[in-house]
Amino acid sequence: MRFSLILVLSLFLFQWGNAQSVIDSLELRLEFEQKPSEKIKLLKSLSLKLRFQDIKKSISYAQEALQIATEIDDKLSIINSKLLLSDLFWTKTDYKQAINFANEAEELSEKNDDQKSLARAYIMMGVINARITDYDKASEYFFKSLKIFQDIDERKYEGVALNNIGGVFLKQKKYDKATEYLSKALEIAIELDDLESRKNNLTNLATVLSGMGKYEQARKLMEKAFRLQKDDETSTWYGLNCLNLAIVNRKLKNYDTALVLFQKALRVFVNLEDENYVASIYNSLAEYYYETGDYEESISFATKAMEEGRKYGFQREIMEAAENLHKNYIKLNK
Repeated sequence: MRFSLILVLSLFLFQWGNAQSVIDSLELRLEFEQKPSEKIKLLKSLSLKLRFQDIKKSISYAQEALQIATEIDDKLSIINSKLLLSDLFWTKTDYKQAINFANEAEELSEKNDDQKSLARAYIMMGVINARITDYDKASEYFFKSLKIFQDIDERKYEGVALNNIGGVFLKQKKYDKATEYLSKALEIAIELDDLESRKNNLTNLATVLSGMGKYEQARKLMEKAFRLQKDDETSTWYGLNCLNLAIVNRKLKNYDTALVLFQKALRVFVNLEDENYVASIYNSLAEYYYETGDYEESISFATKAMEEGRKYGFQREIMEAAENLHKNYIKLNK
């Protein structure tokens, strides 16, 4: 069973708080705002607030921000808008669009000799490649971003790059290297009193322990990270934390707790329309029900995972679903 590492994007994900009253206020200000630069700021804020509530509307606001930035030839706002759109399409699992916008941001950053934006584009490219399991390319982008952030003394972004490098080593099961880089990222988070980064680093370190089979230690560290949770229960981070904690509890045979957490994670990713994680959780639930002896329910979830995998081309989920179906049919002598 795969644990889900927490990769940090171009720091868009550190901005939270999507109360409807806040959104209404921003939309009202946008209606009367005339200054293009201020409209761009409002559109970006609205896009971020709505990304886990209404992804289509979030993308629409980001596209409008890009259009205005292009009209007034605001290079930095153009880059930021393209990175935001890359981030949003990544969330929507439209990786082709995500890569296109990240590439455009990278090219424009190089043209304008904007090193910070270039490094952020590298972060985005790394995250996309990690999601499609091209870990070598992801690592290459993360190391390139790390060098730039160190050169320009951007400590917070340096921590982001270190976290992501550690996450890739984790996926490659290089646990010593993963621990090394994640620990460095955690040191920076503590130094900067950055609660969000500290939470993410702890979760990834816990996932390293899980990969090494140290499930009880992993559970305690994940719960410590969970107590630092400031995100609402609709966010990607909340869903990933629920999923990882569910897997650990399943490994420890805390089945009732695991099921509740799997269900919470599934609700998050269904609402986010993140079909990749939905398929992954279906496979997790198939394994859960197989272990608890409910083979028909296991087959049901494995079938759902197979359907999602075929529909969206998720080869890893297809393979896991096939394996889950095979072992269930053996049990049932089918």
